[in-house]
Amino acid sequence: MLDRRRFASLFGTTALASLAAPARISRAFAQGAAPAVPRGNYLIKNGAVITVDPALGVLLRADIHVNNGRIEAIRPDLAATGAEIIDASDMIVMPGFVDTHHHMWSSIGRSFTADGGFGYFPAKAATSKLYQPKDFYHSVRLGLLECANAGITTVHNWSHNTRSPAHADAELQAHGESMLRARYSYGHVDQMPRNEPLSYVDIDRVRQSYFAKGSAFEGLTTRSASICAASPKAMSPPISKTCGRRGSASSRSRSMPANRRPTRSTRRITTGAAGSALTC
Repeated sequence: MLDRRRFASLFGTTALASLAAPARISRAFAQGAAPAVPRGNYLIKNGAVITVDPALGVLLRADIHVNNGRIEAIRPDLAATGAEIIDASDMIVMPGFVDTHHHMWSSIGRSFTADGGFGYFPAKAATSKLYQPKDFYHSVRLGLLECANAGITTVHNWSHNTRSPAHADAELQAHGESMLRARYSYGHVDQMPRNEPLSYVDIDRVRQSYFAKGSAFEGLTTRSASICAASPKAMSPPISKTCGRRGSASSRSRSMPANRRPTRSTRRITTGAAGSALTC
């Protein structure tokens, strides 16, 4: 079980190691063993528990035993030998929120915007080509810390500026170290020419290196592809809608759900593992 303070402590104690992280961001990371996710034995005591389980409902005062990443029991007056006690008196205990749409590579970019008209899109256009893999790594780490602080424990990282294999590895390294559940969507390069097809070569590498068994980092991270699905009216020069169809077919051939990249005339859609769509 991970609360805000414990998560912040984790980031704090690894801060010095993180300074050296950019030197380690490489394809070798993807090929190596996935980093172990720390587990523990915890007993959360005396919280008001919102179980989101029709059979259990809302418990005004109850305990939760979590051992090795699994919820073992939820009821009042639990005892668990060897468990670390977390006092949740006067607190609400509930499942974490799910963020369905987050461009985590640009988390640090929020500080680039300013009052007076220089908003998100001008700031992104001015800086997106300048990000190095180490910037992606630290930006995703920052975004994940912000998620945990806000009570978000599952996030969809729609990476719509995957500039190189090293950039993808940097983001996935940050995910592997974060302990948050995530869906990583390998995307296009921001400001790539509109008539340039999206290469799938590195998507295959990422799939084989990280997701050969369907998920990565002890099952905490899954994957999909973010592909072009553009309207001819939004293009200069115009191209046909077959870009989206080819991309979708290519994604399906790789057993990867497609996240369509929108233009002014398309909506943003995230396709879940079960095929359900969430508009963002």
